[in-house]
Amino acid sequence: MRDLQKWRRWGADQHRIGLCEAMEGLATADMSLEALALRLHDLQMEWKGLDKTGSPVNHPLWDRFHAASERLYERCRPYFEAQAAEREENRRQREEVCQALEDFLARVDWQRVDWKKAIRAEREMRQTWAALGPVDARTRKALEKRFHNAIKRLGTQLAEERERNQALKRDLIARVEALGSEADLPTAIQEVKRLQGLWHSTVPARQQEENRLWQQFRAGCDAVFSRRRGQQEAHTAELTANLEEREAICRDADGLATGEAEPEDLSDALRELDRRWRDTETLALPRQAVGQLNQRWRAARHRLERRRLERLEAQRQRALALLSRQAALCARLERARETPEAGLDLAESEREWQALPVHRDAALQAAITARFNTAAAALEEGGAPAAGILEELTANGRRRAELCLQLEILAQVDSPPDLAKERLALQVTRLKEHMGDGERDPLESRSQLLREWYLCGSAPLAEAAGLEARFERARQALERSGEETQAA
Repeated sequence: MRDLQKWRRWGADQHRIGLCEAMEGLATADMSLEALALRLHDLQMEWKGLDKTGSPVNHPLWDRFHAASERLYERCRPYFEAQAAEREENRRQREEVCQALEDFLARVDWQRVDWKKAIRAEREMRQTWAALGPVDARTRKALEKRFHNAIKRLGTQLAEERERNQALKRDLIARVEALGSEADLPTAIQEVKRLQGLWHSTVPARQQEENRLWQQFRAGCDAVFSRRRGQQEAHTAELTANLEEREAICRDADGLATGEAEPEDLSDALRELDRRWRDTETLALPRQAVGQLNQRWRAARHRLERRRLERLEAQRQRALALLSRQAALCARLERARETPEAGLDLAESEREWQALPVHRDAALQAAITARFNTAAAALEEGGAPAAGILEELTANGRRRAELCLQLEILAQVDSPPDLAKERLALQVTRLKEHMGDGERDPLESRSQLLREWYLCGSAPLAEAAGLEARFERARQALERSGEETQAA
């Protein structure tokens, strides 16, 4: 045993010598600070592992290893400080998320809340929290507890509303099943239709449970409606007429889906078809035809909606393409003010402008025309003083940078690293506005952001190329996502 212990001590000391040499070698190693810090940690953990094997500590070797570790730590200090700063920023962001959630819980009226928005808020909060980076151990537990307490409060409200909604559905099922033995059949049928209008979901349960309740409710309704079979002739005629009415709606939808109507006309037609379909939802139909007819209606409506979106997207693309050409002509005039030596022919530019088509949107045409006229007037009069031009270009540059950042977030493409804080702040703002009653996402309309870009004046030459490259990358990403959405 003594021999074995000596060999173990000798082996552990040889390992410690190797660790000392490895630590000392890192002092001059050509490695990044991050790699050095990771290697420092690994070697320290390996030393601690040796101590746990039970072999006695060699104090001279420990002093040697500790001294080398201290020297390497000093070299890695900038990295450790940067890591600490990053964890502090993560702590601040996590506190902002907690505060946003707590503010939402403090101001929400649970009697009139939009439950779909509350469900979306819970999901987005969890996703945002999971995406944030690590924090120091001394604050992590408190932040986690604060967040989970708040999210638990929200979850409790959702669970209570889910149970209340389930109780409502169970009550409707009991009432509609009781109508199956009602002697007055017309009254029973009328009451079933009324109860059908009360069936709705606020916070849904699992899909299997929702389907089970719906099947029970639908079975109770069918039991009442099936009692009309004694009036077979009139009932059959009614069913045939109702079926024909719904089939006519499907045929009308199919016809519009293959036509060349403008998107505005298709929107009006779609609303009218939806109204007609809703008006016929309470009509009795042959049971064997309900599923197929509903499927046919959904398919026809989908084709019509897709056709409307295609026509609308084509209209938008034409408008944006025209706006891009107009904006390029405006930018040429504005650049001529900044670089008068270019020798731009104003008359030729005005002829090009007159040759361009006009937007269907009068307000949009007026806005881009105002930009062109302003640039043309300034160029014709000799331009504003240099300081005035610089101030205007600087303001345009700031606005274009904001639009680029918003487009990058909407397109889900990367922004320059130095804009990480601004991007995160905008995303947090969006998240807060998602949870506000009646608030809209400021980045909801990509078309509006693209319009603002084209309507905004030129930026300084030093910034223009970079902004244009960022804009084009985001625009192409949005265009691809739009095509994928249409294809789906």
